[in-house]
Amino acid sequence: MIIISIIGIFVNLFFSLWFLFVARRNIPSDKFLGVLYMLFFLTFVFNLYEFSGMMMKYPAFIFLDMGIPFIIGPLIWTYVLALVKSPKRKANYFIHYVPALLIYFLFIDIVFMAPDEKIKLLQTPASEVSIRYQAATILQLLPVPVYLILSIVEIDRYGKKLKRLYSATEKINHRWLKVILSLFLIFWICVSAGIVTINFFNETLLGMSVFMIGLIMFSSITGIYGLKRNFLIGKLIEMPATNGYMDIVEDVNVMAYVNDNKPYLQPELTLYQLAAYMDMPAHKLSRILKTKYDTSFFDFINNQRIREFKQRIRKHEHLKFSILSIAYDCGFNSKSAFYRFFKKYEGCTPKDYISMVEAENQNH
Repeated sequence: MIIISIIGIFVNLFFSLWFLFVARRNIPSDKFLGVLYMLFFLTFVFNLYEFSGMMMKYPAFIFLDMGIPFIIGPLIWTYVLALVKSPKRKANYFIHYVPALLIYFLFIDIVFMAPDEKIKLLQTPASEVSIRYQAATILQLLPVPVYLILSIVEIDRYGKKLKRLYSATEKINHRWLKVILSLFLIFWICVSAGIVTINFFNETLLGMSVFMIGLIMFSSITGIYGLKRNFLIGKLIEMPATNGYMDIVEDVNVMAYVNDNKPYLQPELTLYQLAAYMDMPAHKLSRILKTKYDTSFFDFINNQRIREFKQRIRKHEHLKFSILSIAYDCGFNSKSAFYRFFKKYEGCTPKDYISMVEAENQNH
């Protein structure tokens, strides 16, 4: 247990110092992530304090960490909000940290309890102490899963917003972060069972081993994700104000411009770039796509890329170049995205479409 605690201390101290002081990008999400790792660092410090025997020598620090579980959940959620550039007011963030302060207020008698009484209470199974202490033991397990679910929902909302602004979202939709948080949610549920065994059945070694190893894994995976997010993160820019433009949708022939200039060949094309090319505000272009073409920017651009691919196939370019090479030339930036969209729009695979075109040519 001591070795596991030391590993957890070094892992989280490294990530905490990196995101707080070393990370090149001065963005709020880095700071929130750094603070989160500092909380994990303190958690492992308290674990080492307990399992190294220092707790018996210096019992005054017992129960000082009881508010940490109430901070971890909101901090993960705040990190996700900062990462996806949520428009929620920062002033509202503080409300979610009130329970951590409240727990210290409600249990101030335990925090300042005499050292001998603290040791006696800590060594007593929760099933044998007051209902108030049992309630606190259970309540500390709830904030993390609740805020993990909120974080996953926020990432889903972000992904839907991206499709209104970007033509390629694979690198900026934070899909992997969603997977990590989902796995951590499952882990936390398992940990909750471990915490219950610790407090109600006195199975300290088993419960703490599960908790500490799982927390180290989560810290390591999210830390690596954070270090690599320069390749994953994207800035969600809110739709701008009208800036004096008329709100009436003009009958602009977007399709004619797209056919003549083929802006969709740019893999990272955004709504704002296309609007700038057409010399109109982005919100107006978005509305034209919705009202005149009954589609989103994301679907509109990728549909044009599929159409371009089909035209090149009918020109027999697949006899000179690979399917993936043609797809990249048409504006797609990943193999998985191309095959997914082609199947969505055409109902068949690219190879099936090529076979169909070749069969038509033979019949003629």
